Amino acid sequence: MPSRRLIATLAIAATFGVAACAPTISPIDFTNGAQSQTSDVANWALADIIVEVPEDMKVETDGSNRYPDPSLLVWYGDPPGDRKVQVATLLADAVVAGAVDALTGTRPVVFKLYVDQFHAMTPAARATNIQLGVHELRFDFEVVDAATGEVLAREDDVNADFRAFSGTQALLAERNGQDQKIRIQTRVSQVIREWLTS
Repeated sequence: MPSRRLIATLAIAATFGVAACAPTISPIDFTNGAQSQTSDVANWALADIIVEVPEDMKVETDGSNRYPDPSLLVWYGDPPGDRKVQVATLLADAVVAGAVDALTGTRPVVFKLYVDQFHAMTPAARATNIQLGVHELRFDFEVVDAATGEVLAREDDVNADFRAFSGTQALLAERNGQDQKIRIQTRVSQVIREWLTS
């Protein structure tokens, strides 16, 4: 596994709400879900979330680039700042939204998400009316016993890609409270919820 750097951890103090107008989730081909998930899931309670991003993942800094390299972390959905921390916070909030209501048992668990790819739209790409953009979201995750550190379940190579909006479509979505940050959070929360409840 590549080296990773812890950049965000979120203790569960409150739930995170997502907008009701969510992008419809397409089926996710979980590679390990059938073997990982047992009746134990019903006993889990979400205690903490950790999101990690590879130390060597470079960040796109040229907003005028319409076609950045797929290996770059691309995020312009927050004000200028540490993009890795912003992405980690976004994903942690998404995990809360997808997991906290699904995990209502008594065994505290930590949900760890490892980012492999986070490739949203640059300003230049969002400005075009060509509707070919995709939010490319790839990650691994595992559920760990909060007390012992035992890995209870793991899922690798999750592909949560979905279609991005640009041009007029992006503007209309934002007016309806569906900017790319909300849409990505909703998408990831749906993926997490689907895995937990499938």
